[in-house]
Amino acid sequence: MILKDAVDSTKHVRDWAFTNSARTAFEVFLRGHVWPSGSSLLMPGYIGYTDREGSGVFDPVRNTGTPFTFYPLGERLQVDLDRMEALLATGRHPMLLVIHYFGLAHVDMLALQQLCLRAGVTLVEDCAHVPLFTEAGLGSFGAAAFHSLHKILPVPDGGVLRINDPSVPHGTLALAEACSPSTLEHLLRSDMAAIRAVRKRNYAFLVERLAGVEGVEVLYPAIGEWVPHDFPVRIKNGLREKLYFALMDKGLPTTALYYRMIDQLPAADHPNAHALSRDILNLPVHQDTDLGSLEHLCKTMEELLGQLQT
Repeated sequence: MILKDAVDSTKHVRDWAFTNSARTAFEVFLRGHVWPSGSSLLMPGYIGYTDREGSGVFDPVRNTGTPFTFYPLGERLQVDLDRMEALLATGRHPMLLVIHYFGLAHVDMLALQQLCLRAGVTLVEDCAHVPLFTEAGLGSFGAAAFHSLHKILPVPDGGVLRINDPSVPHGTLALAEACSPSTLEHLLRSDMAAIRAVRKRNYAFLVERLAGVEGVEVLYPAIGEWVPHDFPVRIKNGLREKLYFALMDKGLPTTALYYRMIDQLPAADHPNAHALSRDILNLPVHQDTDLGSLEHLCKTMEELLGQLQT
């Protein structure tokens, strides 16, 4: 039978839920999972919190009573695939969370995807720092992924839960947890390709500008196809905190992701995470940032580091 208009709302639509935040999206997803006795979610061992905002990715785990186990990361947050394969082979971890810190992949995602498929493990991607892609890219490797809209766009709220594998269970979104209509409108009007291009341009500028600057280590000089959320550097000689506040005094705000680890990650078990948390500083590369402002930031950083090291 031929209909005058299309009426089937289930055809050719993505299984996405638009939430008020990425942490809500993750919590909605976890609500639908039942954990067999002795099993747990595998989580990366670099998670922080602040007194004001809590912990974006750990709070949903705690709120849902999800059992968890942390896996260690390298000194630049890289995932050891051999170690991961051994963890998955135990059969005690039906779900694996991978976090794309700074909008970058810290492991070969295709290889990790294949490990999970062979082990029958649900791979979930934390894409809170990743611009929303429609098809390929980060967020498309896992059975599910969640994004933050307000971390990428100038909007007050917004998250997305992406279900890539329809067989994976997930919870139901409450009305109070939904994304605001104004945020959805802004998303639809946004030129995401242009936003991605500006962020990559700014990142490339900082890579070249800060190369060889004394006291600064660029953590990821080459990012390939990925789109950065910010520009992470390591400030040497224990000067990160002093530099952070000195820049703030000059009206140059930066962030430190994360400067404090959650209590469940003791330094003895996760030395790389704690070492990075003491030194990391994240510079802006967002679409409102121009190259002249970045040059001023870099020049000021050089001057301040020279003063602080004397």
